[in-house]
Parts: sequence; C-alpha cells; structure tokens
Amino acid sequence: MTAEIAILNKSAVALAADSAVTIPVAGGQKIFNTVNKLFTLSKYRPVGIMVYGNGEFMGVPWESIIKEHRRELDKAQYGTLREYVDGFIAWMSTAKLLFPETLQTEVADFVAHNYLMQLRTQIEQRVASELAAKEVIDPARLSQLIKEIIGTEAKQRLSLPRLPTIQPDFEQKFITKHKQAIENARQVVFQHLPVDTEGALLLPQLIASLFCRDFFGQGASGIVIAGFGRDEVFPSLVHCTFEWLVDGTLKWKQLEAWAIDPIKNFATIIPFAQREMVDTFLSGIDPVYKDAILKPLEQVLRTSADQIFQRLPDSIPNKSELNKRLTDNVPQLIRAFHDELEKYSRYRHINPILNAVAALPKDELAAMAESLVNLTSFKRRISTDAETVGGHIDVAVISKGDGFIWIKRKHYFDAGKNPHFVSNYYRET
Repeated sequence: MTAEIAILNKSAVALAADSAVTIPVAGGQKIFNTVNKLFTLSKYRPVGIMVYGNGEFMGVPWESIIKEHRRELDKAQYGTLREYVDGFIAWMSTAKLLFPETLQTEVADFVAHNYLMQLRTQIEQRVASELAAKEVIDPARLSQLIKEIIGTEAKQRLSLPRLPTIQPDFEQKFITKHKQAIENARQVVFQHLPVDTEGALLLPQLIASLFCRDFFGQGASGIVIAGFGRDEVFPSLVHCTFEWLVDGTLKWKQLEAWAIDPIKNFATIIPFAQREMVDTFLSGIDPVYKDAILKPLEQVLRTSADQIFQRLPDSIPNKSELNKRLTDNVPQLIRAFHDELEKYSRYRHINPILNAVAALPKDELAAMAESLVNLTSFKRRISTDAETVGGHIDVAVISKGDGFIWIKRKHYFDAGKNPHFVSNYYRET
C-alpha cells in the first residue's frame, strides 16, 4: 500500500508520495522503503504523475513505462492537462515495445487460467460444505452445483456496466480469438468436472467480461496526473485506474477529475490509497469511527421505540401501526443526523482548512503535502498495523511559471558522482 496526496490552489499543485512497497513472500510479506512513485510526465512541461497500488502494469514497472512515454513525448506540449492524459492513454494502448502482442496474449491466458481456478475453488468449497452437512454428492448433484456457481457468476459479472472506453464488439472478437485457449484452460483446470452446454458457453463470456466490465481487482494500479496545460492558468488533476491491456484494448477508468477556478473551486486536498488519516484531519472525525457511531445509533433508536410502545397501554388506538411508522422512520432520522454531522464538519473543519490552503505559497503547499503523508506513516508506525506507509517522502510543486520543481527527492545514487546523469537527462534527442 501507499499514501499519496495532491494539494491544489490557484498558483500551484503540490504532490507527495511515500516510498513503501509491500511484496508478498512465502509465509507473509516484505516491505521495502525505496520505491519511486512520483515522476515528471514531461521533462519540459509543468505536468507530474503519481502511481499507487500495483507497482507494475502487465509485469512492466510503472517507472519504466512513464520514462519511456516521457522520452517519446520529448518537448511536445498540449493546451490542456486532459490532452496529456488522453495522450498517455493512447500511447499506452499502442506501446508495442513494452506490451507486444505476445505479452498481451500471455496475460489473457494467465487471467483466464486464474479465473477458472477461482471457480474451481468455489466448487470444491461448496462440495466440502455439503459433504460436511451429510449431503450426498452424486454426478447429477455435482453437475447441478457447477451450474449454480457458473450461473451466479454470470448473473453478477455480466450485469456490471461495460466500461465506456471499450469497443462494443470487444467481447465477440475476444471470444473468437481466445476460444481455443479458454477451452484448453478449462480442460486443464476443471479436468473431469461436468460442465453443461450452457456453462461452457458462459465461461468465455465471463472471462471476456474481466477485460471490459466496470470491476477492478487488487492488481489494478492508480494513476494521478496533475499540472498545467499550455493554455491553462490554473492547475487541474485527473485520477484513473488501469488493469489490463489485451488485444490492443486498454482497460482503464477515470475515477475523478479536479480543476481549480477562481470562483467555485479555489483549493482542494485529494488523498489517494491509504487516506484515513488525511480524511480524519480534514473532517475532524475518523470515517470508521463515524460509521461506528451511526450503526449503533440506528439500533438504539429502533430499540427505544419498541421499549416506549411496550410501556404504553394497549387501549391506545393503532398502537402497533404507530410503532411501525416510527420504526420505519429511523433511517430518515439517521440520514438527518449524518447530514448535520457533515454540515458541522464542513463549517468547522473542511472550509477553514481549504480557505487557508487557497492562500498558501508554494513552499507551504509542499510542507503541508509532506506532513499529511507523514501523518499516515506515523500512525502506521505507532500502531499494530503493518508499516505499509513509510520511507522517504518525495515532494514536488508544479506551477505555471516555474514548472515541475522537486522539493524533496530520493536517489539510489550520489548525483555528485554521476555528472553524466544530469547532462544526459536534458540531452537533445
């Protein structure tokens, strides 16, 4: 995991990211505090990019992807930040050097195999559960269980909305191209498990849906691009998630976009990944604690209503109906209470902080961004949770006039001993 933050006001955007990465190993996990997550998207333009979640895309490190795009982008410039984002996405979809067709096919086969393994695990767990309940599992019952599990998967996954960035005929082309590979994987994974004709037709559709439906797993990566286009006076930010590139189709989704303007939105603070401490700082209350208040409160109101009406005499007309009406009104009361909490939080905490952020100079923006990331790191360090946020905090400030400025940046080498690195960095291509 990681902690990253972007703070925008009318003059600049400050970006900060920690350096921790968690790698699964046999029997647990290993945490390294040396990973780069904050980069310049262009050497010459005021645009930066941050990465969180999976540090690789299709097995290729994001650092390599970003720097290859930066090399090809060179001195090109766009009028808006949106054009930088669209250009990056279009380049990703056609980057044959990094993502050749052979790699895309291997990934499609890998995802299909893993998904079928998950289905097999569900089948085995269901069989074990019924055997534990002394149920008889004959071939007919086993076939019925498999049909139910595949049917449930189809109902859930195929009902998810298609991503608007995916071509309408993607599934058809995918199934046609990978039909034999999917059938081979089914035979290897399911072996002699009985799958009826309907299930055999559904499995390729389910696998195709993994690449085009609005669902992103734990292996997805978050991408944050922020800065200024040539024709933009105020900074903006686009937050996306990426998961696969198969058959030349990139599975991605825009999560949010922010733009500063002098009237409606003059400052904003946007945390990414592990954001609970930043949310607490901004709102004045831990979001988890707020939920812990609202749920018991609902139960207390329902219980109190029942207790009150139990003590009232039965001679009261429509006593049970009144009790039901009051109980049915509890969710509305909880929403009203929640709205009052939100109003208080915005009035006493969020708005004053944003008003201060709107007036902060560039160096104070950087200090605030670093402090908020460090706050999450500190919380992890003194709690019993794994220290999934930590290490050196990289900080940069992007402004219209000065461009991308590093405030704090780690290096795995001594820059003084490597003068050729600096000379090569801005060498004309």
